[in-house]
Amino acid sequence: MIKLYDFKSSPNCQRVKIVLAEKNLPYEIVPIDLRKQEQKTPGYLRLNPYGKVPVLTDDGTVLYESCIINEYLNDCEQLRGGELLSVPPLSDLETIVIDGARYEAFTTSGGVGTMCETFAGRVNRLDYKTIRYPGHCQLMRFMLRELGLGGRREEAVRLLADAYPPVRDDLVIVYAAADGTSRGRRAREEFVRVYRPRIVAGGARTAIAWTTAAGAVGMVELLAEGSLPSSGFVCQEDVSLDAFLTTSAGEMLAREPPAEVRDDISLLPVA
Repeated sequence: MIKLYDFKSSPNCQRVKIVLAEKNLPYEIVPIDLRKQEQKTPGYLRLNPYGKVPVLTDDGTVLYESCIINEYLNDCEQLRGGELLSVPPLSDLETIVIDGARYEAFTTSGGVGTMCETFAGRVNRLDYKTIRYPGHCQLMRFMLRELGLGGRREEAVRLLADAYPPVRDDLVIVYAAADGTSRGRRAREEFVRVYRPRIVAGGARTAIAWTTAAGAVGMVELLAEGSLPSSGFVCQEDVSLDAFLTTSAGEMLAREPPAEVRDDISLLPVA
């Protein structure tokens, strides 16, 4: 029997329960109260040395959150010619210059969510890439492929978790581009923003912290005002960007001025 070590209000635990339900897999819930620091007990730390939820156990196999490495190891879904396909991570390496600073972009998994399924046959090309400073992709290829850590995920997760220094002056870059036709003419639309740390609710927040929170809070605002279904699964592509950006959290993301971009990334045709 699968056991899920769960904190009821944790979004990460909710995602696991959705997948288990979709696959009709029976499981037993083992409650972990984060408010009482039960995830820091010696018994729980033997399951997950990072002291986080969720954890899944099944007949001696222990699985815990490892998104720190999964994006670099799992295959990446894309649309090409309107057809769904999988490509290796850390591929299609390209260069982007945003506000005069040079970055690199390459394929990683997980970013498109359900969009490939939704737009198959309607969109010619759809892909997702991670933006990093130059040299990052080469270093990850060396670590995961040349050193062989790609086949030892727990070791790779532990290495990266220990090696990542705490960064306060971080950047979050969002670059979305769509190319297609509008009213019978070729057209292109872009959304390019560079987000930096800021003061939110009286406290200094890193860019990754407040932008991640803004995305979640904006969705809660739409749900509270009745703009989203009160139950069931809602795909990200079913939510209007204009509606999201009118929420108080969305306005924080829209408030930043557009950045200037120069790139060699292929265009993304739309129907």
